[in-house]
Amino acid sequence: MISLFENYLTAINFDLLEDEESKIAYILILGEFGAQIELAPYILEWMIKVNWEDHNVEISKALLLSLVKLFFVRAPEVKNMLGKFFEFILKECKDVDLIHNKAAFYYKLLKMNPQVAQ
Repeated sequence: MISLFENYLTAINFDLLEDEESKIAYILILGEFGAQIELAPYILEWMIKVNWEDHNVEISKALLLSLVKLFFVRAPEVKNMLGKFFEFILKECKDVDLIHNKAAFYYKLLKMNPQVAQ
């Protein structure tokens, strides 16, 4: 069952998802089930690059949450992209307090003690 689910999810074209809610749902599914979806970190990495160009706060919040969740199950694959995403949010998104504050909180928590954060 997971294989069929994984094949379907990895075949979705993010650009063809029309509304913000669909994109957010897709991102959150990848974060929640990323341990079972082999390509999840790489799909999220691509989504980060897309969001970098056309910054959307709600999509950034979903990406942040999904990357943090995925970090706990696939840290070697996610560590660098999560670090770059933290840097992007903390340096480039100062005008958006909510996402900036969340990113700062997750960053400090993960830096202090990832086991407690999990």
